[in-house]
Amino acid sequence: MLMWQERYRVATEIMKFESGWIYEHRDHGEVLVCGISTEYKSYETTEHEGVEVGTFVRYAREWDVYGAMPGAGTQVPVDEFMEAAGPQIRAFDRVTENDE
Repeated sequence: MLMWQERYRVATEIMKFESGWIYEHRDHGEVLVCGISTEYKSYETTEHEGVEVGTFVRYAREWDVYGAMPGAGTQVPVDEFMEAAGPQIRAFDRVTENDE
């Protein structure tokens, strides 16, 4: 298994981090996880491999019913987020077009 795949697996399967969930964070209180992604310095699409920068968790310290507030987002390495995050508190209840 590639290094990024292992970190992503740890974040999503073992630690159970998921987009669209609110977690308790040691430094920020409640945070909304907006995504987990792997970034590359370069990537060869035909070979499906690249030079990885790292795996990151994107989260927001402030949000409304539509999602993260502008300027409230943070992206940190998944290992750093794992150290500071507690359990899932609740699912994010996003307003959709059908709700309006």
